Amino acid sequence: MPRSLRRRVAALIVTFTTSAAEVQRRIEAAARTAERAEADLELIADTIGSTAVHDAFDEVIAAIDRLHDALRALDRAVAHALPALRVTPSVQHSLDVLHSSTESLRVSCAAPPAPTR
Repeated sequence: MPRSLRRRVAALIVTFTTSAAEVQRRIEAAARTAERAEADLELIADTIGSTAVHDAFDEVIAAIDRLHDALRALDRAVAHALPALRVTPSVQHSLDVLHSSTESLRVSCAAPPAPTR
């Protein structure tokens, strides 16, 4: 193999390794953020008097929990050099569910107050 080709291959390997490490750092940061958001929302949900809003908060919390689990699975796949693309649909689905539940929460918070529990 010519020396210039070896250098390019070595540079590509270094770039890929760096990129994979960066992907793992970002996944880890997103998972930590999801975990903190879930804990914060659980504290807030405990203080909500409206049943509809409380239930909407619970949906968001459950969606964040699923997102957290999907991100951890993606992180494990990247860490073990498994085909991470098989895991990304679960992350996308978790994000879609989170978006839907936060939209429901927004609507619940905008609605007139329901009787308290």
